[in-house]
Amino acid sequence: MKKLYGFIALLSLVLVISACSSGSDTDPDSKDTSKKEPDKAKDSESGSVEIFSWWTGAGEEDGLLALIELFNELHPEIT
Repeated sequence: MKKLYGFIALLSLVLVISACSSGSDTDPDSKDTSKKEPDKAKDSESGSVEIFSWWTGAGEEDGLLALIELFNELHPEIT
């Protein structure tokens, strides 16, 4: 029975690690965007972003506020 639980735990770990990996660039449908001109529609983006967070600890709040501040600096046209 312990071997079965160990196998299930190992399989779960492998699945989690593979799900978190960053995929490869060998996809034939992927396009090299480094040589393309910047998308002009991107420069005129506007709108709003809503963030939902259930964390309430002081460290999490500080990190979230820093994230919002950085986003506002990089994208002042988006609220």
